Amino acid sequence: MVQPTISLIKNPYSTLQLYKIDPPTLRMWVSILNAVPNSVMWLLRFPQVGETNILVAAQQMGLRAGSIVFSNVAAKEEHVRRGQLAGE
Repeated sequence: MVQPTISLIKNPYSTLQLYKIDPPTLRMWVSILNAVPNSVMWLLRFPQVGETNILVAAQQMGLRAGSIVFSNVAAKEEHVRRGQLAGE
């Protein structure tokens, strides 16, 4: 398995859809988020049970609190603005 080079990640910004995250992918993101200070993963808002399940699973994998943020679907302009804010 190839290990990500964490030191090359300055400001990780990712918006993902919850249904695309399987356990191995979540473990990888937990590792990255815990290794990179001030990093956050934004996920598209999903049914509450899905949000709760992923937060519980990530916590069980050792993810620090506040590292996953859920957001509503947004117009393209808003989506781009969010990405610009995340890169600051």
